[in-house]
Amino acid sequence: MVSMWDILYHVRPAFMKHQMGDGSLWKEEMEFHLEEFSELKVQEIMSYPVITASPDEHLMVLVNRMVKNKVRRLPVEDGAKLHGIVYLSDVYYHTYKSWLQKGQTC
Repeated sequence: MVSMWDILYHVRPAFMKHQMGDGSLWKEEMEFHLEEFSELKVQEIMSYPVITASPDEHLMVLVNRMVKNKVRRLPVEDGAKLHGIVYLSDVYYHTYKSWLQKGQTC
């Protein structure tokens, strides 16, 4: 699984991890680091192991898994078949909608 975070974490030059300030130094070196990034392979930046969900899992199991692992999306798979991706915003929306339908307040 390659997320936006994986890409941005690896494209960011190493010196920026410790740099404080307005970032003017990176403007001078960005071209060099973008060229370096172009040589990376997916396997070098991907998150592993991939945390997944199955289509028949309860919503609260997904919430727990997402919170514990600090992930915002889970691929939904059943064996070797990918069915889709559940986003944290989807989970939030459907949970909140359910509470509203039951007349509960958050």
